[in-house]
Amino acid sequence: MKLTAAISYREHIKKQLGGKFMDKSQKNKVSVIIPVYNGERFIEQCLNSVLNQTYENLEIICINDGSTDQSLKKLKEYAAKDDRVVVLSQENKGMSGARNSGMDIATGQYIAFVDCDDYIDVTMIEKLVDIANRTDAEIVITNILLFFEDTLQIKSFRDEPLYYSLRKTTFTLNQAPEMIKHVGVWDRIFQRDFIEKNKFRFIDKVTYEDAAFCIETEIKARKIALTPEHLYFYRKNAGGSITDKEKNNDNYKRDYIKVQRFIQEQLKQSDMNNEVWRAYLEYFFSYAIMHQKNATTFRFYRWFFRQVQSILAEQPKETTDLINDIKIKEYINYLKNNKLLQSYLKL
Repeated sequence: MKLTAAISYREHIKKQLGGKFMDKSQKNKVSVIIPVYNGERFIEQCLNSVLNQTYENLEIICINDGSTDQSLKKLKEYAAKDDRVVVLSQENKGMSGARNSGMDIATGQYIAFVDCDDYIDVTMIEKLVDIANRTDAEIVITNILLFFEDTLQIKSFRDEPLYYSLRKTTFTLNQAPEMIKHVGVWDRIFQRDFIEKNKFRFIDKVTYEDAAFCIETEIKARKIALTPEHLYFYRKNAGGSITDKEKNNDNYKRDYIKVQRFIQEQLKQSDMNNEVWRAYLEYFFSYAIMHQKNATTFRFYRWFFRQVQSILAEQPKETTDLINDIKIKEYINYLKNNKLLQSYLKL
């Protein structure tokens, strides 16, 4: 079935699914979108964490994105037991295509994204909706914990002092520039009207699509709020995530450049101040260094170096001069002075 305009498609799905989407009030309803591709190992833990939320006014949209394992069977079993679960199958379109399909049929006042190999605290949706209703924030963010599958360890990851300092207020990206470094879409809820008004969608068929969506929405938001509580559990070292695969695949590094160019264009079109640009460039260069180190051949190393070099050339000196990180400043020196071989030997 071809995706058409969101409203007509949404009406089509309502009829196809026997009116499931019309069972509950759309006011304060949260559409939880879960892309699923060969997620049979973890989908039960993920879905249980969503179904057991203290907040019950949910529609749980599971997009089976061409899975070849038992994911679809498990999803259908959950849908048969709980009428809040809706399963839509499609040919594999990747994470972007799955999330976009979910947004096209979502009817809730708020939209949340959960990856099928992660799980959430049972109070997460209730707490984020409460903040959204009290503050009228278009985006409400939670802190996260990393869950390491291989060791079963759970670790904090983000800037704790920053999150606590922002917990009692709403803010814009200009007012809290460091938030641009904390990329994610699964750690937050969005007002659906905000998404539809601005026609936000994930860039199709690229990796790191969440970075583009995250930063573009933060740029446009007039009110962002957060809680410092750790309510989202991000699974690491399970063997299937992008971060597990990116080291030895140069295509991911090409996507990184493509996505970052998109983000930079959004920043240029906005009225973001120099501190936002400084924080963004620290984020950009820190991951560029990681990708640069992991280039699989010298030929690709050189290509990536030239790409980052051209991006640096577009930045005003007064912005790059604000960067204090020693490793980043050293990398910038390599780029500015065309020290390709020296960087290859030392990074």
